[in-house]
Amino acid sequence: MKGETQLVEKLLQTEINLLRSIRDGSALMQHMEDFYYVTLLETVRSRYQLVDDASQE
Repeated sequence: MKGETQLVEKLLQTEINLLRSIRDGSALMQHMEDFYYVTLLETVRSRYQLVDDASQE
């Protein structure tokens, strides 16, 4: 019983950590190549700038 409880607690903690990494975005960074991530950030930044510029006009 004690071993099963420890195993379940370890699995639960692993799942919680996985969900946290998905929520905070670190899971995405861990599985993405650096160049792709930088390109994605630049694209998102430029689109936000376009929206911001359009809203100021």
